[in-house]
Amino acid sequence: MSRPNAEAKNFYIPCTGDIDTEMVPVSVANPLPVAAGTGAGGAYTDRSVANATGATQQLMAANANRKVLGIQNNAANPIAVNFLGGAAALNTAGSVTLSPGQLLLLDNYPPVGVVNLIGTLNDDVTAWEG
Repeated sequence: MSRPNAEAKNFYIPCTGDIDTEMVPVSVANPLPVAAGTGAGGAYTDRSVANATGATQQLMAANANRKVLGIQNNAANPIAVNFLGGAAALNTAGSVTLSPGQLLLLDNYPPVGVVNLIGTLNDDVTAWEG
């Protein structure tokens, strides 16, 4: 962004308001802001279920620090997940049904409450949080 007849000496972060007084020059001493996050090196906790019970069961306890949540249905049957702390049920309001092989990844404001699951007896579900 530049003004007519102005030399291009710096790059600027666009701001609202007056171009001469409300722009911030970008330099080594004043770099662009970067938000910190958990990144690829974050620690994840395995919440997998090796054998579903065939009834609603808790998959994850409430975790106010949860930043990412992933669930993959490894079974040949559909599973259902309830992120509201209630009973999970296939194809029912309040639950998300995952088909065989389907992956659900919530990495932008995931729910932090109790997560419940229902699957067919002995089905395997891979799950993690971080």
